[in-house]
Amino acid sequence: AGVIYAVPAGKSLVIEYFSARTKLPHAQAIAEIGCTINQNNAQSVSTYLEATHMTSTSAQEFFVSSKLVRIYAGPESHVSVFLKRLPFTSGQGMVSFSFYGHLVDVP
Repeated sequence: AGVIYAVPAGKSLVIEYFSARTKLPHAQAIAEIGCTINQNNAQSVSTYLEATHMTSTSAQEFFVSSKLVRIYAGPESHVSVFLKRLPFTSGQGMVSFSFYGHLVDVP
C-alpha cells in the first residue's frame, strides 16, 4: 500500500467514489481493502470497501470493489490505499485503485 494522492496546500479534497480491481493467486481472498486519509501525520481515518469475488481460474481469483463515499481530506493530507489478503502466504497479486472527487479552496 502507499500514498496515491497528496492534497495541495490551501485545498481540501472531497472523494465521492472509490473503486478497486484485484487479482490474487488461486484460493486467496481479500481480508481488508480500502483507503486511509492521513492528516499531516497526526490523525488518520480509514474507509473500508466491500470486495466482491467475480470469478476464478486454476491460477487466479478476481475481485472488484466500489463504493459511493463522501470522504474529506484536508490541506496537505495524504490519501493512501491498503489491501490485506488471506491466507497470508506468498505469491504475487495485483490491485488497481481509482477514486473520483474534486478539490475545494480552503479560506
